[in-house]
Amino acid sequence: MSLRGFLAALLALLLGGCWIGNGALFAPDDLASVELDGHYEIGANFPEGSTRQFARFEALGDGRTRIVPLRSPGEPGAEFAEDREALLSLVAIPGAANGWYLAFVSEDETEPREVQFYIARYESARLSLHAPNCDGTPRRDGMERLFEDGGSRTCRFTTRDALLDAAREGVAELSASRIFPVEPVVTIVPADNEHEIGEDEAPE
Repeated sequence: MSLRGFLAALLALLLGGCWIGNGALFAPDDLASVELDGHYEIGANFPEGSTRQFARFEALGDGRTRIVPLRSPGEPGAEFAEDREALLSLVAIPGAANGWYLAFVSEDETEPREVQFYIARYESARLSLHAPNCDGTPRRDGMERLFEDGGSRTCRFTTRDALLDAAREGVAELSASRIFPVEPVVTIVPADNEHEIGEDEAPE
């Protein structure tokens, strides 16, 4: 999987062992309203390495948030390599504590498409995305396992209920006390240097 940009990585759907499904499993009424307007610094930690980028988040009023890539002049490596916008959707997980969500990122398209699902934690203006592992996900109706090259598995969910049940189990595991906490694959925090990533730096 290419690490040339955060959006490219999230939209690629190539993380081995992930959860995938059609974004149309959730209707607009299912989306949670989380205030994310503003400039953010995004850190992504993938097996091949880490990236650091900036973006402007814009609430669309329908529960989705538009992610607009921004450039930061003078900081090599701290910009999006691809000027691609995306949409972030958060869905409250029934039975989970406040602040836990099922998250998916999609391109700005009207046609339903396959997306990768994450478990998200929103706390103190910080959004953390965890990538669930299919190998550790119990079998259930509404989910099928796909085998990829090398033997890794991807869980494809075909029903909303199966996905939310698995997400609730994932939250319980992430919430358990641990000597070594599970680190998120992506962290999104308010950007400190907004003067370096102003409106004039947004891609045309």
